[in-house]
Parts: sequence; structure tokens; C-alpha cells
Amino acid sequence: MSTLQITKSEYAAGVQCSKRLYFLVHDSELATAPGDDLQLRFKQGREVGELARARFPEGSLVTQTGSAIEKAIEITSTHLSALQVSAIFEAAVRFKNFLIRADILKNNFDGTWDLIEVKSTTELKAEHLDDVAFQLFVLRGAGIKINKVYLSHINNKVTFPNLNDFFIDHDFTDSAIEKLPEVELKLRSLVQIIDRPLPPEQAIGRQCANPYGCEFKSECWKDVPKGSVLELYNYRKRNPTKFDLYHRGPKLIQELGEDVELTRFQQVQFLASKTDEAIIDHAGLSEFLAKVQHPIYYFDFETIAPPVPILNGMRPYQRIPVQFSCHVQNGPGADLKHHEFLASGTPGSDPRRECIDAMRNVFTTPGTIVAYHDDFERSLIRELAQQFVEFSDFLLELEKDFWDLEDAFQNHFYHQKFGGSCSIKKVLPFFAPEMKYEYLEIKNGGQAQAALVRLLTPGLLPEAKDKLRKDLLTYCAQDSMAMVVIHQKLIELTANNIRFLRQG
Repeated sequence: MSTLQITKSEYAAGVQCSKRLYFLVHDSELATAPGDDLQLRFKQGREVGELARARFPEGSLVTQTGSAIEKAIEITSTHLSALQVSAIFEAAVRFKNFLIRADILKNNFDGTWDLIEVKSTTELKAEHLDDVAFQLFVLRGAGIKINKVYLSHINNKVTFPNLNDFFIDHDFTDSAIEKLPEVELKLRSLVQIIDRPLPPEQAIGRQCANPYGCEFKSECWKDVPKGSVLELYNYRKRNPTKFDLYHRGPKLIQELGEDVELTRFQQVQFLASKTDEAIIDHAGLSEFLAKVQHPIYYFDFETIAPPVPILNGMRPYQRIPVQFSCHVQNGPGADLKHHEFLASGTPGSDPRRECIDAMRNVFTTPGTIVAYHDDFERSLIRELAQQFVEFSDFLLELEKDFWDLEDAFQNHFYHQKFGGSCSIKKVLPFFAPEMKYEYLEIKNGGQAQAALVRLLTPGLLPEAKDKLRKDLLTYCAQDSMAMVVIHQKLIELTANNIRFLRQG
């Protein structure tokens, strides 16, 4: 048996990818530090965990972590032996070299305990069973009698302030017991892997695209060339997969043969891979641009989506608009006017209502509202119309006026530098390389959401709050200004009849 320890999170990593587990144990310095968006997800998970503990008011929390793990195991053992607490939170249990921190062990006061694993998701996921089965394996191995195994996740049907049914509990007992032999076999394999002097051979594949990302992706993908078939847009549920294409060769989009079936967009990618010029449907782009009418509102929302609702009528993870930026051009060649909104954070205020009031001051004349991937803005406005019926006419009229700038790149304009993406972060450098997001304190939407949560959390020092507000306003203004620049560049290209490589 290896002297190295496998924790619950490491076991989950090993189930996903054996190479990831090896790196976690031996080469953690290769990991990319978690970004602000991932840190926010961790924070939200802790908030959900705290709410789950409130269901057992007489429970006891084992607080020791890190180097104090032995003390945590000792305190947990004392609670298990004394049988006096109604529940143990973050119970630390070791069996052989396998260690878990159980979210909740509920005391049945008959010598048995129920394991309750708490997830901040709104649905069950396949990996949840691996999680609880590993914990059951360790608990049973340590001699703890487990009666029931539950997976508890968020009920997305509840609305604030009635959160009595916030959690849905699923009985995983039978499924977890049935999986125990598989867990034991998997652990034997993982122990052998981490005892090796070198990491296992593991080709990049679907495991790299797990929902939470992989901290070692940059290491494993460092030799993937630009323009590889892994950049094929929306190449999903295909046989062969894009990973199959990559490993069997050729690795580059430009080298694909006629035997590979491609969608219209992927065919454009193929054409673009062979030239340094853009592939443009000139007639289609001109017709698309002609749909925009002044006044033009270049509009961008920023939102937060807390797992625990905080506003009347709000569901878990429902988006709250807390910021927007809007550049307005009232006529051809007219100067831009900039409007911005950032929620006050005043206790008792509703940022949704503040946002609507600010929008009513901006959208005073019907025109075209330009957004990038406008499904986001439009769906958010529809939600506001449902929540604030007195403003529904105003909001639903706005929703009709949206025009999606992203469609220009989905349907009429593509360059190989986009790397298989039509996102504004990929498109903007082609038209305005000087407008770099890396120059900003807040560089992407994930960082913006995390910053907004910090800004609206009570207790922030005034100096920090002022700086955060400034950074957020700068970031959001860049998003709406980026749309101005891209739109105007497209207009110039079509007006000047610059030579294009025509599609088809």
C-alpha cells in the first residue's frame, strides 16, 4: 500500500483522469491557479453547505483543516464514540490511506449514522454517485455503521422568501452499495498510478472538458498547434469525435480530407484555415447590417446569480442584473453618449428595480439595441417583465428591438484568428488589437461576476468599494464600446468594398 493519501477530491479527479490525479499528488506546481470565477463557485458551495447544516441545529462542526487533519480525525472519532451530537459536519475519517471530509453525518441514535452529501447543483450528476460511494467505502472500512446514504441538492423550484424546501434529498443507499466493488477496484488502480515514477500516458480527450475545468489543461495541451481540429466549432456528439480526428490525424483543420463531414460553419473554418484573409459573405453581411436603425443602443448586462435566493420571487441561481453599460448613437456620424448603471448595494434596495429605472432613463426613443449573443440580454429582460408586471409593456417592447452582433460572425464573417469561436473576446482583437482586456483590472465575465458579488457583500471598506466600482464600470464600458468598434468596422468594410474572399 502506498504511503500517499487519496482524498475525496483526489479520488474524483482520478475517476475523471488518472493523469490529473498523478499531477495533483506529485506535480501540483504545474496547476493553473483557480480564477476568480472558480473561487466564487467554491464560496457559493460553502454558503449552500452552511444552509444545509442549519437543518441540524444541534450538530457539531469539525473546523480543523490542512496540517491539523489529525486533530480533525481525533475530534470526529470522539463525536462518533460519544453518540451525543445530532450530526457531525465536515467529519474527518481515514481508512488505510483514504481520507474523506463528510458534509453531514446524521446521528440516528441507534448506533448508526446517515451520510448526507450536499451539492450546490440543481440536479443530479453522474459523478455524484462516485463521490458518495467513495465516502461509503471509507466510512465502512473505518467501522462506522452507515444506515442511509443521501445526496442533497438545491431545489430550483423554491422562491424567496419561502426556502423551507430548499433541498431535495435522494436516497443513494442501494446505488452506493452496488458501486462499492467498483470503488475498491478503482482505488487499487489509482494507488498503482500514483506509485509510479512518471505520470501515466493519457491522451487528451473528453475528460479534459469536464464542467469544472482542469487545472492541468495548459500542461497537457501545451503542444496542441493553433488551427488544430480541436478548434472545430460545435463539433459535438459526432463519431468520430474531434479528439478521434486529432489523434488519428491530420491534426490541423486545413489538412482535413473530404471524408470528414462538416457543418456550414466548419466548412467556413476549413476555407479560412487556408488563407490569411477573412471569409466573408459580402451580400449577406450588407443585408444584415442594413437592419440596424438609429438611434443605436450598444448594450451589455452584467449579472450575479447566487445559489441562495435573496430577493422576493427569486429562484436559486436566477440572474440578477446589477450593472449595464450602454453607448448610444442617435444618428449617422453622431457623437456617442455613454450611460452606465451599477447597483447601489444599499441595504433593502432591489437592484432589479434600480436597473429598470436606469433603463427607462436610457431607452427613451425606439431604435435598435445592439448586443453580443443577445439571448442573454433578451431572456433577462423577459424575466424582469415577469417579476415586475407594472413595467412589462416597456420591457417587452425593448426585447423586440434587439439585434445580435454575434450573428455577423456566426453567418457572414470568419477569420482563422477567431480559433473556432465567435465570442467578443476572440473577435475584438481582429478589429481593434489595441483594445486589450488584459490591460484592465477585470478581464472577463467570470472576474466581473466575482467582483460584483464582493461589491454587494456588506462590510467592504470604502476605499476597496470605490476601486471595485471603478474597475467594474471600466470593464462593462469596454464591452459596450467593443460592440461600437466592431459594428463600425464592419460598416466601413462593406462601404469601402474592400476585397473579400467570398464564401462558397
